[in-house]
Amino acid sequence: MSSTAKNKKILAAIVVVIVIIAGIGVYWATLPAPTPPKPTAKPVKLGFAVGPAGQASYIRGAAMADVVAKAFPAGSTVDLVVGGGYLTFPAAVNKGDADMSVTTAVSLMWAAAGTGPFKEKLGKQTNLRTIATELEPSYVFFVVRKEVPLDTIEDLKAKKYPLKLMTLQVGSEGEYIVGELLQVLMGITYSDIKSWGGSVDHGSWETIAPAIKDGAKEAMAGVIPLKHATLTEVCISTSMKFLPMSKAGIEKMVGLGGYAETVLPAKSFQGIDKDVPTVVESLIMFVRADLSDDVAYTITKAIIENKATIVTAVPSMQVWKLESSMKNSPIQLHSGAIKYYKERGWM
Repeated sequence: MSSTAKNKKILAAIVVVIVIIAGIGVYWATLPAPTPPKPTAKPVKLGFAVGPAGQASYIRGAAMADVVAKAFPAGSTVDLVVGGGYLTFPAAVNKGDADMSVTTAVSLMWAAAGTGPFKEKLGKQTNLRTIATELEPSYVFFVVRKEVPLDTIEDLKAKKYPLKLMTLQVGSEGEYIVGELLQVLMGITYSDIKSWGGSVDHGSWETIAPAIKDGAKEAMAGVIPLKHATLTEVCISTSMKFLPMSKAGIEKMVGLGGYAETVLPAKSFQGIDKDVPTVVESLIMFVRADLSDDVAYTITKAIIENKATIVTAVPSMQVWKLESSMKNSPIQLHSGAIKYYKERGWM
């Protein structure tokens, strides 16, 4: 081949390469400009409504607040908003005094519907959304000193027994449920017990426990998690018996909504030799409905993926089944939580 022919081939090849390079340049020029990285997220400041120091809601809230704060950028805080209980937490979050909390399914149902204890004063609490459900069960219980001649809760009315009863403070969820229990199961009130020669007093766990131990009072009722410290102590120091609820009574309570049929397991407290039929409600974490999806998503991810850390502080939450955290909510799930659960393939 002559040198002229070779030069022509080389020139042609160069032209092809130039055309290809030019084409690539045109192609890249037509692509949209790459999205610049988002600026570093700013720290957040959130509040978690809890009960007084030492109570289960305080210990649980502190553990959950800690893992949530660590999930946000450095400098973020989740402060504990201390005071009240399961009935007041929904109102605190609804108003924006706090951004999140944990309460019971029944209290959240009452709050959202404006029924029960919310009916007269507070009304419907609409700025609430669920993050995670079924964190742990909370059992309705009725326990008496062993010498009290009652074998079921309904025996109280049948025998018109002059029971010396204590509950938590008036206005607490536990006390409200006792009143509801008496009315729904037996159609009686505190006044009936008093008319039979009994008494009904209210206080904190710190005042209820010694009153039961020294015999000044002989019964207490309310709602508790398993391994409840004060009740465990009372049952160890004093012979107690847990009164079962009748099948008909259980059906009436379940019919109110928010409760499920269950048993207090044998051996869960000293004095329980066999399962005790009762009803249970679950604990639910909830937030303000107007929290952004990003914040709600981060909160959900933090508590789900740090269960082991939370359980170290709150052993009763060991029963929490993560894949069921979006089930049986009495109100809507937050859309940020829904996004997380869909990513996990749980919805």
